[in-house]
Amino acid sequence: MSARLRDRLRQAAPGLYHLLRSARYALAPERADAATQAILDKLCGEELQVVGGPFADLPYVAFASGSGLLPKIIGCYEAELHPILERVRTREYDRLIDIGSGEGYYVAGFGRALPSLEIVAVDTDPLARARLKQLVQRNGLTQRVRLLSRIDVTRLEREIQGRTLIWSDCEGFEDELLRPELSPGLLRADLLVETHEFLRPGVVTRLIERFASSHSITRIPVAPRDLHSYPALARLTDSEQARALDEGRPAGMEWLW
Repeated sequence: MSARLRDRLRQAAPGLYHLLRSARYALAPERADAATQAILDKLCGEELQVVGGPFADLPYVAFASGSGLLPKIIGCYEAELHPILERVRTREYDRLIDIGSGEGYYVAGFGRALPSLEIVAVDTDPLARARLKQLVQRNGLTQRVRLLSRIDVTRLEREIQGRTLIWSDCEGFEDELLRPELSPGLLRADLLVETHEFLRPGVVTRLIERFASSHSITRIPVAPRDLHSYPALARLTDSEQARALDEGRPAGMEWLW
């Protein structure tokens, strides 16, 4: 698919675009394709690690599940959330519940930044879980990470222990899972939720209504990237820079904090 067609589809039919994007990541080979590998070689050399952003120097693996690898290596991945990440570092959380953890970018990043943090990682994709195990092992976090293949409201309530941070990116399932009337532990947890309005129309309004009386809520829209914030981009050509920065997000996505 050409870049122009991809961008038109992203704007006109975000649901279809998201489906095709998810299929591409699900069917991707275990290792990076040749073009991506060439960029990784320029950025990292032989020792693959995150080269910028809040998780700089995080040892990484040469694949991603459900999202792009290069934005994570560059350090621009979900840059809209970087101020939130800095706030998380200053809070004494007991537990992180990462719902839709993929290959473990946030699991490993938070795990290294917060040495006492217990982590529950949830992903329905067996390949993502296999990749996460490798990343966790590479970062010496095996003893602090529990991996689940699925979660429901009842299990979520059991997992909320002490001061809990819930980090949710679960492709629309947030509408069914984040129900404080069924899981009252949510009322005392901090939440970062990637919303999927194009998959579940009205989900943003519903989530805001559910938590309005218990939480202060900040809406965070997708924003453009500042090339000057990522010095490693200077090692790449213009076309490689565009590839490295592209997270492939459908139009209109936002987060709730």
